[in-house]
Amino acid sequence: MSSSSEPATTVTAVAERPRGILQLDTLSKSFGGLTAVDIEHVEVPDSGVTALIGPNGAGKTTAFDLISGFVAPSTGNVTFAGQVVTHWSPERRARHGLVRTFQLTRVFDRLTVMENMLIGAMPSTHMRLTDSILRPAMTRRAVRQNRDKAMELLRSVRIDHMADALGRELSGGQKKLVEYSRALMCDPTLLLLDEPLAGVTPPVREEMVEHIRAFVDEGGVIVLVEHDLPRVMRVADHVVVLDRGRVLAQGRPDVVTSDERVLQAYLGSAHHE
Repeated sequence: MSSSSEPATTVTAVAERPRGILQLDTLSKSFGGLTAVDIEHVEVPDSGVTALIGPNGAGKTTAFDLISGFVAPSTGNVTFAGQVVTHWSPERRARHGLVRTFQLTRVFDRLTVMENMLIGAMPSTHMRLTDSILRPAMTRRAVRQNRDKAMELLRSVRIDHMADALGRELSGGQKKLVEYSRALMCDPTLLLLDEPLAGVTPPVREEMVEHIRAFVDEGGVIVLVEHDLPRVMRVADHVVVLDRGRVLAQGRPDVVTSDERVLQAYLGSAHHE
């Protein structure tokens, strides 16, 4: 197939998809004179795994920051589940089912694993400070339910035996599993995973892939940042490629990863490292 026909194939694949759970429209972010993200339109399907890939410096993590509300856009809108959430706080987005993890795990070293997990339940907990005084029974019941849920999630990733361990006692792979499990405390509809497979041992990597597929099989949607093309081919149903903050290609993994522009972006990045 000639290179001139490949972009047309990619556009057709995108055009045929139903309206997705997440839309990014004219979304941009500039830092001083540098434009880190400049996305005209991206639509994430309402099922499966979408991978956001691209060479180093492509704007992947900044895009995640914009989607999750940790950074305000310079222009444009983020629409989630039919609602414009551009100016919503990260906590409000989490309450409505949009939750993220980070490339560098944010497990609190001085808290126990269980305490880290309970923090994950806070966005979905509507208890007020006065409730602990005026409604102590309700507060105790909510805490007990959250602890039971946290233990169940820790059990599912096989680290429930470390519930009382401090965060600093965990390995890098265990921290990834805790952060992933903590994200599920909010019962997310859309889960943003920032390099969940990076920097962990092969067994943990395989385990994470299993958990990702299980979440999707249960009806959840995942968008993950990943830079390793073979891994993307294994887990993704849809791929969006960023290069210098702009969308280079999007569509099925087999179509996108055979696009000459995508290959040049990756090979060019490798030759400059």
